[in-house]
Amino acid sequence: MTTISRSTDAQTIVPDLVLNEWETENEAQSIVHPILGSADVAVTLRPARDATGVMRLFFLTHAAAEQARLFHTAAATFATSSDDVRLPALYVPQGGIRKAQQANDARWIIQIQYQEIRP
Repeated sequence: MTTISRSTDAQTIVPDLVLNEWETENEAQSIVHPILGSADVAVTLRPARDATGVMRLFFLTHAAAEQARLFHTAAATFATSSDDVRLPALYVPQGGIRKAQQANDARWIIQIQYQEIRP
């Protein structure tokens, strides 16, 4: 079971399932500076940013899915507590928060683009 809590209040949501389609990536922050007239380059080395990704949450009802969508629109940080180590411990939505109905079904998926943050 996964529980997601919000930093600004005591509200939580519990998705019926966290889907296995899991994506994360870290954007490198190093900068390559071409040197005009030379095959060489100068490089500014920086650590990569914290992971970004897409979280897909499954809900059996429209009401629960809508609650989860609205829950994630708040200006807050979000924390997960789960047996599943794939989930980010602390994140902020970054980009779209999408709600979609599964074809020919009354089940719903909330898709959240996120930026992982360090505690």
